[in-house]
Amino acid sequence: MKQTKLTFFSVLLAFMVVETSFSQTSGDSLQKGKQSYIAITGGLNVPLGAFANTGTKNNAGFAKTGFSAGVSFARVLWKNMGVAAMYRFQNNTINNTSLTNQKTASQFPDSAWSVVTTPWKVNILMAGYYYSYPLDKAKRICVDVKLMLGGVRTYSSGYTLTTPLGSSLLSITQPVSIANSFGYCVGLGFKFNVTDDVYLLLHADYMQSKPEFKDVSIVSTMSGTPIIGLNGGVTIQNIEQKISTFNLSLGIGVKID
Repeated sequence: MKQTKLTFFSVLLAFMVVETSFSQTSGDSLQKGKQSYIAITGGLNVPLGAFANTGTKNNAGFAKTGFSAGVSFARVLWKNMGVAAMYRFQNNTINNTSLTNQKTASQFPDSAWSVVTTPWKVNILMAGYYYSYPLDKAKRICVDVKLMLGGVRTYSSGYTLTTPLGSSLLSITQPVSIANSFGYCVGLGFKFNVTDDVYLLLHADYMQSKPEFKDVSIVSTMSGTPIIGLNGGVTIQNIEQKISTFNLSLGIGVKID
């Protein structure tokens, strides 16, 4: 985590130094006109790394491409630099086939298992550095860069696996758990002014966090009765899950004073 913070702030400092030196030689500043905007965005989020892993690793997330929706705000404070903030909700369903194969590999793998899962749900609230640079003299098209830090509240995926064994029904259940964590987001986008007060946004970013879910229970039952000896009946463990996503979104926003 310390290395992640150091890398983030190093990138932030580099952007500030480059922007300051560039602004001194360029007359293209955004100081004229309204300096703030607020936007509603929505799009796709693609899980990466361990979050998308469907293998046998303990931190495999089995996450599939999902959707995201949110609200963003930015304000220019000096030349082309300012502050930005956002709230975003992300939803990722589960690769049920891979999860079933991995979770049942050592327990009756030849049985006919059925599975019910709930999706990963991620709530993100972040703020940080904002940089916007116009690509034309009319300032109708701008490139926006955002580097943000903040809090991430994650609802883990839950699942229930069942298979018939004779006249009984074997069930393995892991419920949804909640964890809060630190996260960061690095984004790049284009802002297209439709009118003096309305614009369209095309934005891409990378978000990462690493929540730890504490005291997660995995319950094994036979027709509703806990099974002693199979996963201990009830297994309690802490699960750390690295969550990384690439997000592509479209939005519409308005400029405000």
